[in-house]
Amino acid sequence: MFASAGVAPADVASVTIGTTHFVNAVVEHDAARLSRVAVIRLCGPFSKHVPPCVDWPADLRGTVLGHYALVKGGLEVDGALIGDVDEGEVVDVCREIRARGIRSVVVNGVFSPIDAVARQEERAAEIPQHQGKIVGVERMLRKGHIYGECIIEGGDVVDPDSSATSPGGREFSGRIKIPFKNENIAAIRIPDNTKEGELEKQEDVMAIVPGLVCVIDAQNGEAVGTPEYRYGLLVIVLGIAASDKWTGSQRGIELGGPKAFGFKHLEYQPLGRFVKPVSVVDEFDGASESSV
Repeated sequence: MFASAGVAPADVASVTIGTTHFVNAVVEHDAARLSRVAVIRLCGPFSKHVPPCVDWPADLRGTVLGHYALVKGGLEVDGALIGDVDEGEVVDVCREIRARGIRSVVVNGVFSPIDAVARQEERAAEIPQHQGKIVGVERMLRKGHIYGECIIEGGDVVDPDSSATSPGGREFSGRIKIPFKNENIAAIRIPDNTKEGELEKQEDVMAIVPGLVCVIDAQNGEAVGTPEYRYGLLVIVLGIAASDKWTGSQRGIELGGPKAFGFKHLEYQPLGRFVKPVSVVDEFDGASESSV
């Protein structure tokens, strides 16, 4: 937060936290000022007769509680495990939460205060974070174009050389950078031993123009443009194969490839084979003809 604001911690004299607005919103049951929250309870087969917020006023519960799920996990009163956390089950619940457009999630486990060994709440809370988080953005205006670089940290940075798989497709954790000139140019892994000012290496390129590098909001799936990059935003990075109109000739790659954007030390590498989309009209015309 200090880095994104350009403020030194020593310059902060005090931090004031006010609760008046929150208390008023709760007392008034004001849906405009209260976020909808999802609850994931680690409890196994226990406590299902007492759902979250069961003792809240009905209208307040309807305003705040957007979704809840009771999943495997939790402890007995003596600290014995009821069951282990099922990562796949938590991932499925998180997909449902995202589909409902809920941005705030509470993870709580039965008798979690005595869970000093398995630490199930912490483990379960890490599972939804398969997306990357923007941890740095630099921009500059030059000759009418916005140049910059976005740094993303977290999961879903796929290592193509890794054979390991896990729910949600998380195969590699680390940092990537996305240089841009109005639009994204590439997605490049940042090795841990990278020195400041060191040029990118070809083996770290994950996607590059004329292929498409797309960034979407991990919460709602909406596209995130370069002007909207900001610290803390959870995102998913997608790579899409370029049209063969660009890659079908050397001239196309020269005009739309990395060298055209100043990355003369990098080469274009295809993400996959481009398949021409079929229009809805052609698709349904073909289906109707085959059914006759």
